[in-house]
Amino acid sequence: MIDTAHTYDKYINGVIGGLIMSIASSIHLLLKGKITGISGTLFSICFLSGMLFIPSLIRGFTKKSFYNRILEDPIEYTDSLSIIGFILSGFLVGFGTKMANGCTSGHGVCGLPRLSKRSFAAVGTFLIFGIGFATLRYHVKFLESDFILSKKKKDNIILSENTVKIISIAFFCLTIIIFIFILIFIFNVLRKKVYEFKEILISFFVGILFSLGLMESGMAQRHLVLSFLSICKEWDATLICVLGAAVGLNLITFNLILKKMEKPIFHNKFQLPDKTEIDIKLIIGAAIFGIGWGFGGICPGPGVLCFYFYLPQSIIFMIMTICGQLLEHKLDNKIENILKGAKEEKNEESEEVNQIKISKYIENKNGSESEVKDIKIINK
Repeated sequence: MIDTAHTYDKYINGVIGGLIMSIASSIHLLLKGKITGISGTLFSICFLSGMLFIPSLIRGFTKKSFYNRILEDPIEYTDSLSIIGFILSGFLVGFGTKMANGCTSGHGVCGLPRLSKRSFAAVGTFLIFGIGFATLRYHVKFLESDFILSKKKKDNIILSENTVKIISIAFFCLTIIIFIFILIFIFNVLRKKVYEFKEILISFFVGILFSLGLMESGMAQRHLVLSFLSICKEWDATLICVLGAAVGLNLITFNLILKKMEKPIFHNKFQLPDKTEIDIKLIIGAAIFGIGWGFGGICPGPGVLCFYFYLPQSIIFMIMTICGQLLEHKLDNKIENILKGAKEEKNEESEEVNQIKISKYIENKNGSESEVKDIKIINK
């Protein structure tokens, strides 16, 4: 029997989490004029410090009964996906998000409200591939058991509750230290006060708020994500509530900000994506990300939040995500040239076909005209 009360609670939490993410991304756009895309801010120290602040606070200073509501149990999190699975999933997610210039946050939470054609294409693509691959793995089990680690060894290396609590407290202190250090560095070394202070404060605060939304929504629970992506009896609609709430509110706030304001409050212009056309690179990148997302149920944001909670799997995923992004960045120009060359070749072929059709049409036309002339001569 389905626990409807628990299901409704998940949906309500999903809506609340989506609204919090929407508020965070709207504040980011209003104050700095930037789109809050996790894959694009993966190397921003202040934003990442803010994102780690909330999970470290919750995991380090609250009771198990509280954080178990928003986080998966370590044994459950690492279940049904091998070490190789985490490696492949992390790499594909990193490579795909970099190639497609966004993930569920950049294209989904922030792109759809702006009515971006690229974001609609990207979201549609990675949902199709994510659902397809997650459903395939649900019905055809593969890469679930480890040949690297047996289940017993895998369960034994999971860190104890107290160890994770100590690490969380350490990370909580570290985020505060990093934040204060950057402020002192800018004030004393760079001698720049107003603009840089605002940049740091906004990035840190947006990171805190966005991570709170991710955790409240349930997106840090990879099996909850997979239960949405998998077409099965246990299908879960929580992510629809999350995306619906985030996109719905941002649809109002983003359009008000972009239409009513000439520039953001603390910047001279809105820093929106330059590309507007839907190209093959976007589609391929979104498809690669969708496969990785459907494989593991983790995208960059939740990966950052939980990167030390479920060792070694969670840290392996994040390392491979960063490797995937770095590799795509290095190969980006080559990929563009290959895709551009393929497109030009296709255009040349279509031009040749058109020229052949035109020449045939002219030949047929000339032939029919000569036939008409012959008939007139005969008649005379």
